[in-house]
Amino acid sequence: METGLKRFEGSVVAITGAAGGLGSQIAEAFRAEGARVSCTDIRKPDSVDPADLWTVGNIVQTSDANAFVESTRERFGALHVLVNCAGAVGRSMVHAIEDDDWDRVVGVNLTATFKCTRAALKIMRSQEGGVIVNVASQAGVRVQPNMAHYSASKAAVLQFTKSVALEYAPKIRCNSVTPGLIETPLVRQAWIEFANQVGITFEEARAQRLSVIPLQRFQTAQNVSDGILFLASKEACTITGTNLDVSAGELIPR
Repeated sequence: METGLKRFEGSVVAITGAAGGLGSQIAEAFRAEGARVSCTDIRKPDSVDPADLWTVGNIVQTSDANAFVESTRERFGALHVLVNCAGAVGRSMVHAIEDDDWDRVVGVNLTATFKCTRAALKIMRSQEGGVIVNVASQAGVRVQPNMAHYSASKAAVLQFTKSVALEYAPKIRCNSVTPGLIETPLVRQAWIEFANQVGITFEEARAQRLSVIPLQRFQTAQNVSDGILFLASKEACTITGTNLDVSAGELIPR
């Protein structure tokens, strides 16, 4: 994607969960606008941009979170933007959630966000400042059934975002985004399973979800990355402690 704007020329951007569809799109978008990009995930994609720095690790662990952020500083000499995109999902009623699954979901969504943010703050505080953008979820705003651990972790991310914004102003800004539904292969498979469970077709299941979205369209990874780049840009210099809803209106209270 080539925008020609180059809003992040010379900036250093660190992205967690960068091997996934959304994370890789975020990396591409920042790179297209001139940023030097540092990526981490539990696995490294088969194809990566040679200009990027890649760190493989489990950022739920303090050592891996610190190593990711410190390697970014060592390679590029600074850290201007951190995007906490790593995420994990689980589906189960509360009485059936196993300890390991609770720890996995809360660990990736909340604990890793905290640990990477804590490590980044140490660098950003010694600079002129920085920007942190956290990827939350609609489930953190509007509870969804069979996802208590996911909803709880993402709701906590929204509050954590506000806390960081308040504590580290005016030098450091911190905001979040709540993406709408992105029609990935994983989502399509979930619709197929739901349709089979309730005895309807895949097309009917998809149409049901689309019917509750005011703008009548699902989002793309680029829609979400556009919002993240805006929040990280100078155009958003007076925005902190807020959440950007990128759901095509699905979260409008009604």
